[in-house]
Amino acid sequence: MVDQEMLQAMRSIMQEELKPVNERLDRIESDVHTLKTDMQAIKEDISELQEYAEETHSATNYVAEWVENMAEAVPKLKIVQPK
Repeated sequence: MVDQEMLQAMRSIMQEELKPVNERLDRIESDVHTLKTDMQAIKEDISELQEYAEETHSATNYVAEWVENMAEAVPKLKIVQPK
């Protein structure tokens, strides 16, 4: 019986000593969950920004081509216009 009481006392001491460690682990797990959630939101934002960048790149190429065409057309228009 003394051995059982000793084991129970040791178990209680261990649980009490481990309580701060377990609480800290719980906080760390919570923080990791928050970080994962935030990271997912950031990934979604990056994906959206990539789409916008592709659209902007395409529009920029279109405008650059238009400007180039206009630059080529202006001298031709000067030749055609009466003075």
